[in-house]
Amino acid sequence: MPKCLNELSQEEFAQIKHLASLFFIPEEIAIMLELDDKECIEQSKIKGSPFFNAYHGGRYEGEIKVREGIVTMAKAGSTPAQTIAMDLIKKSKQRMA
Repeated sequence: MPKCLNELSQEEFAQIKHLASLFFIPEEIAIMLELDDKECIEQSKIKGSPFFNAYHGGRYEGEIKVREGIVTMAKAGSTPAQTIAMDLIKKSKQRMA
């Protein structure tokens, strides 16, 4: 029987965060950790819930690592990385407007 999210320990929320940093979606995380998949999907959309915070925090941590790699490669002269970096800058400016 799948575990409910209110039964999870800090270590299990850390696992959620880690798996999200590897870009697994809530349903996949639920399967791997034997959690209620519907509850995980629902909670991933509720800002401020413990699952939302762990999941989205982990997802952003993963994105940070990817972006750091892109910027490092762009600075080293990688044309594809420079193109991706410029696209990231453009999208960032659009979101701020």
